[in-house]
Amino acid sequence: MGSLVAIQRALSIDEKLASDFPKVVSYRGGVADTLNIMGLSYQRAGRFSEARTALERSREKWEQLAAEVPKQLDVRDNLGRALGNLGYLEGLAGNQAVALQLHERAVAIREKVLAEEPRNTDYQRGLAYSLTYLGQTYRRLGQREPAGAALERSLKLVDPLVKLGIEVSLVQVLQLETRLELGMLRIAEERQEVAADCFAQAIKASANRTDPSVDELVFLAGIHAQLSRLPESVVMSALAKGPDAGFGSKAQADKAMVLLNRAVEKSFGNEALLTRSDAYDPLRDREDFRALLKKLQDKTNAPVK
Repeated sequence: MGSLVAIQRALSIDEKLASDFPKVVSYRGGVADTLNIMGLSYQRAGRFSEARTALERSREKWEQLAAEVPKQLDVRDNLGRALGNLGYLEGLAGNQAVALQLHERAVAIREKVLAEEPRNTDYQRGLAYSLTYLGQTYRRLGQREPAGAALERSLKLVDPLVKLGIEVSLVQVLQLETRLELGMLRIAEERQEVAADCFAQAIKASANRTDPSVDELVFLAGIHAQLSRLPESVVMSALAKGPDAGFGSKAQADKAMVLLNRAVEKSFGNEALLTRSDAYDPLRDREDFRALLKKLQDKTNAPVK
C-alpha cells in the first residue's frame, strides 16, 4: 500500500530526529504519533497483527514520556488515546476482555487530565471518545447497564461540543458513533422506541452537514442500517419531524447503501470496519453490500504502482 510506504518513510525520519535529540519531547512524541498512524492504516487494511505491533509501540512511547513529564497534560492525554486505539483494535479482533482493560485505563487517565483542565474542549472530546469505546465494549460483552452509563456520560460531553461548533467533523463523528452504539444497546434491551429516537437525534444533529466527512458518512450509514431492523411504525414515528420523515424501514437500508457508496467515492477503504462491526449486520444479505465489500477487498489487495 502506497500510504504505508510513505508512513514508513516518515517514521524513519522521526526516529532519526528522536535519536539525535533524545531530550526533545516533541520529537519522541512524533515517533509515537507516526506509529499510531501506521497502526490505524494496518487496521483499516485488516492486517491486525501488524496493526497491534505498531499501536503497542506507540503506547510504549507515550508511557515512557508520561512517566518522564507527568505534568504535561497533552502527553498523558495522548497516552489515553493510544490505549483507546489499541483497545478499539482488540475489540474489532474479537478480544473484548482485553479491549475492556485498555478502555478502562484510557478513561481513568483522561478523567484525571480533564479534571486538571476542565474547560479544555480537546480533553472533553478525548474523554468522550474513550467513554464511547468503553460503552461499546461493555455492550459487546453483554454488560448492558455499564454500557448505557458510559455512553450516556459520553453524550453529556459531546452534545455541548456539537452546539459550540468546535472541530465540527470530529465532533459529528463522535456524536454519530455514540448514538449508534446507544441505539444498538437499546435494541438489545428491546426498547425499540428509545432506540429509534436515539437514531433520529443523530440524524437531526447531522442534518445541516452539506459536505460530511468519510467517517460521518460511514457511521450515519450504520445508523440507517440499524433503523432498518425496527418495525415500520416505530421508524415512521421517530423520524416524523426530522429530515427523513416519511421513510420507512426498508428505505433506511437503501439509504445506508447510498451513504456507504458516497464514502467509498470519497476514499473510504476500511474494509475491516464493515466486515467486523455488527452495526452493518442488517446489510450483509444485500448483493450491493457484498459487491461494495468486494470492491474494497480488491482495492486493499491491489499492488502498489
